[in-house]
Amino acid sequence: MKSNGIFAGGSGKIGNVVSCYRYGKYYMRTIPDKVKQPNSPKQLVARQKFRIAQVFTSKIKLFVKFGFAAYANNRSAYAAAISYLLNNSIKEDNSNIEIDYSKVCVSMGTRPEVREVTMNYENNILSLKWNNLEDISQKYNNDSLAILLVDAEEQWYSSFFSKAVRSDYSVELMPVIPNHCNNVHVYLCLYSQSILSGNIEEEDISPSVYCGGL
Repeated sequence: MKSNGIFAGGSGKIGNVVSCYRYGKYYMRTIPDKVKQPNSPKQLVARQKFRIAQVFTSKIKLFVKFGFAAYANNRSAYAAAISYLLNNSIKEDNSNIEIDYSKVCVSMGTRPEVREVTMNYENNILSLKWNNLEDISQKYNNDSLAILLVDAEEQWYSSFFSKAVRSDYSVELMPVIPNHCNNVHVYLCLYSQSILSGNIEEEDISPSVYCGGL
């Protein structure tokens, strides 16, 4: 075990106690006893849900590093995104477990989102239109747009940081979508230019809005 003293923290294993250093803090935990029923139905379901969440999030890891940065809370943004997906976006119907894409969030924050998003995809042009929330302050008019397209089944995604702003109420893109992608889902979020300073706070980014499937 490597350590600078018991009060300075360290990393390694002593008996059934493991310590490590992550995200600026030291953690200690005990290793659990051997699981008596490692393949119980509940455990198998939990593992399947986690695998589904992990596979989906791993494909958009770079985007959620931006989208969930404000909600990392002493963990990685990737871990925060998986946690949200597990708790809010996976549906279980009898023995069928799958992602409810309409409930997925690829960004999380307190900045006001847009509403009434409509989408059209024709001749390789993706058009998005939206309205603002009621009584929104004009200080948000110049919020920038981030748009994510993802087909988890085909392990493909594409992101766009558009020059359009909130007060444009529309944007057009020409995404290059592979022919084999037939289950593409589209998400939109808004963010403040203040994130260019390097730190993303809760008020700098909005929750993502599900625009629909292509």
